[in-house]
Amino acid sequence: MRYILFIIIFSIIYGCDVFSTRTPENPDNSGASFIPPTEPAIVVQNFESSFKYKNLENYLKCFSSTTANLQNKYLFIPSQEGASSYPTVFSSWSNEEERRFFNSFKSVINNETVPLINWINKKSIVEAPDSAIFESDYNLYINFSDNSFPKQYKGKIRLVMMNDNNGLWSISKWYDYNIYQSDSIFNSISILKAILYN
Repeated sequence: MRYILFIIIFSIIYGCDVFSTRTPENPDNSGASFIPPTEPAIVVQNFESSFKYKNLENYLKCFSSTTANLQNKYLFIPSQEGASSYPTVFSSWSNEEERRFFNSFKSVINNETVPLINWINKKSIVEAPDSAIFESDYNLYINFSDNSFPKQYKGKIRLVMMNDNNGLWSISKWYDYNIYQSDSIFNSISILKAILYN
């Protein structure tokens, strides 16, 4: 009887393939880890890494929710050049437009391409009890496979972050500004958003 019971148990275990070797998983290169933004600096870190790893879910988590109260509701204020060139695109830009932009952004670059965003003349984050401001010049370089897209975007960013009721921080306002050098104007992120939104 014990012998038969042993054979039955062995058959079940062997049949379930419990002891077989499984294929190892690839290392996680998706940048999927989202750090809970318990302070404003972490919001900026999450924002930067979501661009680098092209992670839509983490990118959207950086912004105030659409269900937030009116004071915290996310708003994007484009650069002057973006607003004048694409007035209808930016007339009511919100979280859903960010989703559409980022999906389009991911679709036009190769998986191997890593967008590089460099902060230049970065200022210290100015904090108040329920709000914070991050300001910096930026240089965003993206090696698009399609040469019709400009590869470099320069400007100045101003992120206004709010402390939500749950104690976590998020971006409630994103201001984008042009940078002028030697009478030349560079494409700002606003232009990138408008190009990829259409």
